[in-house]
Order: sequence, then C-alpha cells, then structure tokens
Amino acid sequence: MKTKQYDMIEKTVFIALHFKKTTGNKKMNPSDLGIDASQLPPEQVAKLGHVYTINPEDLRPFTKIARRAERLCDTSGLKLGGNSWAIPMSNMDSFCQKLNDIIIEYNQEVDNFLSTFDVKAKNWQNSISDQKWASVIRNACPTREQLQTKFRADYDIYQLNCEPLNGMQEKSLDKQGDRLRNGLFSDIIDNCDAIMNDWSQKSEITQSSLTKLRNLRDKIESLSFIDTRYLKVRDKINEFLRELPQTGKLRGDHFIKISGLVSTLSNKKLLEQFLSSPDDTIQLNGFIPPALRDSISSSSTFDIPDLSVNTNQVTTNQRDNNDGASIETTIDTTIQTTTIDQGEKDTDSTSAAAAASSSWFF
Repeated sequence: MKTKQYDMIEKTVFIALHFKKTTGNKKMNPSDLGIDASQLPPEQVAKLGHVYTINPEDLRPFTKIARRAERLCDTSGLKLGGNSWAIPMSNMDSFCQKLNDIIIEYNQEVDNFLSTFDVKAKNWQNSISDQKWASVIRNACPTREQLQTKFRADYDIYQLNCEPLNGMQEKSLDKQGDRLRNGLFSDIIDNCDAIMNDWSQKSEITQSSLTKLRNLRDKIESLSFIDTRYLKVRDKINEFLRELPQTGKLRGDHFIKISGLVSTLSNKKLLEQFLSSPDDTIQLNGFIPPALRDSISSSSTFDIPDLSVNTNQVTTNQRDNNDGASIETTIDTTIQTTTIDQGEKDTDSTSAAAAASSSWFF
C-alpha cells in the first residue's frame, strides 16, 4: 500500500547541478615578492595570497550563466542544500529543456573564451602598469590546453526508491517527505520576505514587480502534491492578483492590499494559521510599506482598503526583517471607509486596534 510520503516522493525528481569554471587565480610564491621563504611568517599567522592570471571580467559571464541555472532550479522546485533541488516530475520536460538551453549557452561561452584566450591573456598582462607584476602574471598564466578541463556544465537526475524494505528505510522515507513539506513552507516565507524587502522602500510598484509573486504562485501549484493545503495559498494569490489593474503602476489601496498579502505569507505564524484554517479566509497583518506610509502622511487624500471602520489612528504592523516578527507602529491619519482625509478628524471614532484588531480579513 502506497503511503502519502511514498506518493509525494514518487512525484519528485532530484537534480544536482554541476557548473565549474577556472578561478583564474594562482597561489603566489615568495619569489614573486623577491623574498626568501624563511622571511615569511608562519602559515598559522598569515599566508601568501593569489595572483589574478586571468582578467576577472573575462570570467564573469560564466558566473552569470551558472546563476541563471540556479535561479531556474529555485523557481521550479525546492533547494535541498548545496547544489541539489527537488523538482516536480510534472515539470521535468519543460525544466530540462530550459536547463539544457542554459548549458548550451555556457558551453558556447567556453568555446568563445578559449578561442580568444591568447589575445585576452596578452591584453590583461599589458594592462598591468607595473612590469614586475605583469611578468609574474605572464609566467603564471595557464595555457589554453590546461584550461580546457577547468570548465563544466552538466546536471544529474536522481529519483528515490520509494519501496521501503524495512522499518529504518520507512522512517528515512518519512523524513524525506517531511523535508519536502517543510521546504515548501520555508520557501514561501523566504520568497515573500525577499519581495517585501524589495517593496518596503517604494510608494508604488510596476507590473513587473509582480513577476516574482507570479513565479511563486506557479511553483506552489506545481508542488502542491506535497500538501494540497498549499493550493489555498495559490488561490489566494490569484484572487488578489485578479483585483489588480493589468496595466500601469500600482498605488494606494492596490499596493496596500497586495503588500499586505505578501507580508502575511512571509510570517511563519500567520502562514501556518492560514494553512490550518477550515476555510480560505486569510487574516492580513495590516503591513504598509514605509515609503507608502510616508506618502500617506504627506497626502491630503489617499485610498486604502475598505476596513469598514472610522478612526483617527491606524495601527499597523511594521515588519521586523530580523525574524519576520511584527512590531506595532501608529499612523496619525483618519480612515473613512476607503479614504484617509487629514483635513477632517472624527473625534468619536474608535481606534483601529480595538475595532479591527489591526487586521484585515479577505
């Protein structure tokens, strides 16, 4: 009989990336400095550094391409540590096609680099004004033939044998299943935290700013076999995205609502609360990006989400980037359903903390 963990891992493929390039560095010798080894301090105190035999700028394209491969894995699956990821079996065809295209591009860059290496090396040596060091670099420079083995772009595909043969293997299978489930939970928090770090200093965002959120939604959908509760997160993201304008910048209540959702999903306690709730109602933590908060304070009229309360104080939760917790801050403005008007104050209004518990429900 197939267990839930068995079914989960059976639908998962494990990828190990292998991108390698030469560092272009070579360890310095005492003779490079014109001194004897006996004049050096003990190695436990200090070591000689490295000399750049190859212009670091010439190697930068390889780092950029390798990072694109890593980002593809990040957006397609869950990082397990090191250079390995868990990828949904259902996405393997499109994933491998994209990864193969990146590898082809990497290998083409290697061919271009090696074919022009002699010229690049000479240009680098000639750019060094100090002829003593230019000579050191020239003598330490590798040959094109030596460099051919220093580059690699490849990946391995693994799939676990899910048939437990004994109790120990069954426990290991359960552990792998929990690792995937916890990995998806942490991945949502980390991605939303990164989005909020980007948005927190903005008073408005462009449509392209939603790309990472849409990518996260797609990842959640492809990995929902790990735990179907995560489909609630996908559906809630879709619900909020449908309410946004499809063109133009997002300001005011649109920015407040979507940032409130993302901020809530970056909070461990609130995310778990949403996943565990019997319905799809989510309690937003009321976060407003600081730059947007400042623009509210300096504007006579500003749209905000309908909280159905009147107040002369809005209590919100300001993010604490250290641990995802929240601390309360107060904005001296007036909420009148969907408008903040600083020109008129309602002396009979109650505080948002009491009337709305600093939370919005959607």
